[in-house]
Amino acid sequence: MPTTRRYRKRSRGLPCPLRWEDCTIEQWREHRDEMLASSPAGMRPVGWWKHEAPAPRDTRVTEALQLHRLGVLARAELDALLPFWRHWEAKARGGLAYVRGPGDILEGERAYRAWRKWAGIPADLIPTRKSLARIFPAPRD
Repeated sequence: MPTTRRYRKRSRGLPCPLRWEDCTIEQWREHRDEMLASSPAGMRPVGWWKHEAPAPRDTRVTEALQLHRLGVLARAELDALLPFWRHWEAKARGGLAYVRGPGDILEGERAYRAWRKWAGIPADLIPTRKSLARIFPAPRD
């Protein structure tokens, strides 16, 4: 019978604990540049949130959205995230249903808002269709 093997993540020879939540400020400072360089756009290592973040991590929003709101995203990170956000905004505007769980399917405006929240789309960079309708009202016949 097949079994699932669990492998321990390698620490790449770093003296910091296997769990970065437990690293000290000295360990963070020593490995900070390497850890930040290996983080994908819109994400920060746990040590950054623990030792440098201007505010605690809010798990109710995506990490990229919180970093944008804090104003700490680099221009290169924004350039990398904008295509992702635009893609999911287009999907949401296309009327894609949003499934929250078995038998819990959102459609219409509720699905649109749920997709934007899931993707962490910042309203100041990619306005919602409701705000666009206020700015550019539909012509009346």
